Amino acid sequence: NFIDRESLAKVEHRTTSMVLSSLGGVRVWQGGTQAFVSSTRSASSGQCGFCAGAALRPEDFAAGARPACYLDVYVDGALVYQHDVSPPMPLFNVNSLPPDQIEAVEMYASAVQIPARFNKTGSGCGVLVIWTRR
Repeated sequence: NFIDRESLAKVEHRTTSMVLSSLGGVRVWQGGTQAFVSSTRSASSGQCGFCAGAALRPEDFAAGARPACYLDVYVDGALVYQHDVSPPMPLFNVNSLPPDQIEAVEMYASAVQIPARFNKTGSGCGVLVIWTRR
């Protein structure tokens, strides 16, 4: 899935979480002004062998996150969140980047779709790549 600058310009009055919720395969977890993205696959349904459910930091749980298969997140090519590492990384608040600051968004739902550059071990939940306007 891909969202380009032209599409983002049409929804600049929305939050980034609202924009991302339109992508297939993405679940948005909202808590106040914070929002985190996970795959819609779940371990309980047997659809995802990688969704063992990494531990959440208490701060993320308090902010509205729940056990899920969170997407690895890259901003301008830099890894800002990786699922299932120990100790757990802070979840990336997608609302920290408003749509008017984003050039494009790429979402890869499965390991076979992820470009080698973003395909780290443990990317089984998928990858969200956000490119900012510079």
